[in-house]
Amino acid sequence: MSAPLLPFAVLLLAAGPGGEPSAGWDQWRGPTRDGRTAVTLPTALDEATVKELWRAPLGASYSGPVLGPDGKGGARVYTTEAVGDTFEAAKAFDAATGELLWETQWKGFLSVPFFANPKAIW
Repeated sequence: MSAPLLPFAVLLLAAGPGGEPSAGWDQWRGPTRDGRTAVTLPTALDEATVKELWRAPLGASYSGPVLGPDGKGGARVYTTEAVGDTFEAAKAFDAATGELLWETQWKGFLSVPFFANPKAIW
């Protein structure tokens, strides 16, 4: 049985005054290794602070998307997912446009347990 495709939406959060998303999270627990960020996060997630930029369908996965620099002044979104009952896959998307830049897969399916499934009944 194949894993259901889950919609993946990239959201842009307004950083607000003093918040600069490019401050970076370049090492374990962030720039000062204390799990804190200098970015000012919004106090609410509504239409004024969140805008959907693009969307891509993905299979089940343990990991969430990772945002990182592309080496050219832009950013990429990296994802992983289960493909059918046989493969795992990784993809890289252009963070601004959602264009799929590359993808790869390998044999080694990892079943996502019920508590990690967004449709799990608690």
